[in-house]
Amino acid sequence: MLDHLALYDICSNFQSPLYDLESQRTRRCADAVAVPGEPYRQRLCIEPARYVLVETSALCIAYDCHNSTEAAFGSRLTLKNMGFGGGLLHSHVQLFPVGSKQQQVTCYHYKDDNNQFTLLPAWGESAVDAQGEMRFLKDGDLIRLQHVSTRRYIHSHNVGAPVTPSQNEVSCYGNDTTGDAHDHWQVEVVDDIKQGSKRNVKRIHSLSTRLRFKHQVLGCYLRAANAILPQWGFKQIEVTCDKANNPGDKHTYWNIENHWNDKREPSLSSHSSFSFVVDIAASVPQPEATAFSSPFMRDFWHLNVAMMTSNNALIPDPDKEDVLASKPLDWPLLHLGLRMCGWGDDQVKYYLLGNPVIWWGTTAGLGLAVIGLLGYAMRWQRHYVDFDAGKLLSPWRNA
Repeated sequence: MLDHLALYDICSNFQSPLYDLESQRTRRCADAVAVPGEPYRQRLCIEPARYVLVETSALCIAYDCHNSTEAAFGSRLTLKNMGFGGGLLHSHVQLFPVGSKQQQVTCYHYKDDNNQFTLLPAWGESAVDAQGEMRFLKDGDLIRLQHVSTRRYIHSHNVGAPVTPSQNEVSCYGNDTTGDAHDHWQVEVVDDIKQGSKRNVKRIHSLSTRLRFKHQVLGCYLRAANAILPQWGFKQIEVTCDKANNPGDKHTYWNIENHWNDKREPSLSSHSSFSFVVDIAASVPQPEATAFSSPFMRDFWHLNVAMMTSNNALIPDPDKEDVLASKPLDWPLLHLGLRMCGWGDDQVKYYLLGNPVIWWGTTAGLGLAVIGLLGYAMRWQRHYVDFDAGKLLSPWRNA
């Protein structure tokens, strides 16, 4: 019986009968989780999961669907802040223009290769053995988080953060051979959606386990609280090391969103060029429908705060004039339309301009409604009876 969720390459004959499996509940997903083993050309995802067909460019991977559940040293991962509006831990090659002037660390709301970090043991401990047994992450472990793209480590020191100077700055520092104890973070488990309270968490799981990261030297906690960096930080969220130990502060809570470990992902020949589909329902135990449920209103509020935080950063550079940009006061008067795309030569152009009759008519209607409401309020204060509650409710009572 198959016990792998197969993600295979379709390099040549994609116009095959397999393509018809899209009608069997397989759908394209532009924001699907990246398939382990780049480069990839296209990603597919499934809902509900039964048949899975994933197209990559030149690499065929057999991917155990349980491999990414339990975090282990040597894994690549992304970390998401669990406070309202929280983003993904992120770094890029640009440096802080103030403070330590080391590599910037931020939170970013979109999927990006710069969100990926490698989970490593502390300096002085045994390195990850690619041939040895896996060492799973647990509560109390000392770790280093190495940025995959730049090979530098998440680091903090007694330097004030650029936007919140009362907290310590978090930067990326060092390389494969250079670093110090300021790269060390202690893992503290908060709880787990599936496993329950901290004392029941045997192993740290992606998505479901909530974590805090305590700096070994300074004793502060990794935090992202929706403070926006200036233009030099691309209007991304500031990441700090909070000196106050507030266990209830959800902006210090993180979870592992994506997780890959090559030791648990046996690869097929990289020269093969074929595809097939696996019926995973027959081979993979399906969790209960409510195993990972969370409150709707909390998720709804979280999503909207995240969108507001991200969209508020989408403003033009102060040194650039954009004659096509519109302001909210321009919309009811139809002074300017809405540009909905970029202006690249290879992009379809959209410019939304409202119908004057509908646009101005609804604007005038809103004004008249306000005037009418004020008029009725004044008449009500003078004891005029314009609406008889008994008459208004009588049709409903008779029904």
